Amino acid sequence: MSEYKMIVLDLDGTLTNQNKEITPKTKETLMRAQEQGKIVVLVNGSPSAMVLPALFCENFECLDDYASTAVFSSFLRILKYVSFYLTVFLPGVFVCLAVYLPELIPPQLLYKIEAAEKATPLPLFAEMLLVILILEVIREAGLRMPQSLGHSVSLVSALIIGDAAIATGLMSTPVIFVASITAIAVFVTPSLYEPATLLRLGVVLAAGLAGPVGLAGAFFAVLLSLSGTACLQVPYLAAHPFPQRPMEEDGIIRRNYRRLSAHDFNIWQKREGK
Repeated sequence: MSEYKMIVLDLDGTLTNQNKEITPKTKETLMRAQEQGKIVVLVNGSPSAMVLPALFCENFECLDDYASTAVFSSFLRILKYVSFYLTVFLPGVFVCLAVYLPELIPPQLLYKIEAAEKATPLPLFAEMLLVILILEVIREAGLRMPQSLGHSVSLVSALIIGDAAIATGLMSTPVIFVASITAIAVFVTPSLYEPATLLRLGVVLAAGLAGPVGLAGAFFAVLLSLSGTACLQVPYLAAHPFPQRPMEEDGIIRRNYRRLSAHDFNIWQKREGK
């Protein structure tokens, strides 16, 4: 298999800042990518860059993990995984339980959900979809506005619309609460925002139309899609880009530096494991 090299297509505003300098954080990121055998592709005319091969687990890791203790870094990584699965599956699970399996909900909570739903004209399934779409509209409006106003307008709009929807009886408090949790949790892993948003809508549709069967089908569809994805012949769900796993102690649970440095590796090793 041929060796891969770094391809540089643009420098100004991408690799370098406005002072034509490479910041220490950018340099550290590129060095870490090289150590893992990655290819850095800088796209011309774009402020972003692609790092290949891309792995699913890398969306839950950051350079700040190595600036704190192993225990706290492991806690943050687990929290990111939990937040991602919450933002994808929590609305669908809530709809499935409230509509198809209410006997699984504690009686006191079920009573509050039923009391809130009786005051709204929309079914819970349509209500959840409407709240998710409204939150996405508010977020998109905040991004398109000037930066000095965008965050404030988004926050104020969400508060005003949520309060007005509950006061007029168009939406229930439990639905808005669940949708708000998922809307906040998705920002824990910002690199997965687009797929997480689409997956969340798909899971809600499947759970609302087919109940437990649809929810289980959506879960296995997501799992099969992730397991069948590969980049540069490296599976997307692989823990590391190389078969010999040079940093196998650095996964969901981050080990201490003594354990991480116990296995030496060469940054120019080939994929064949030689």
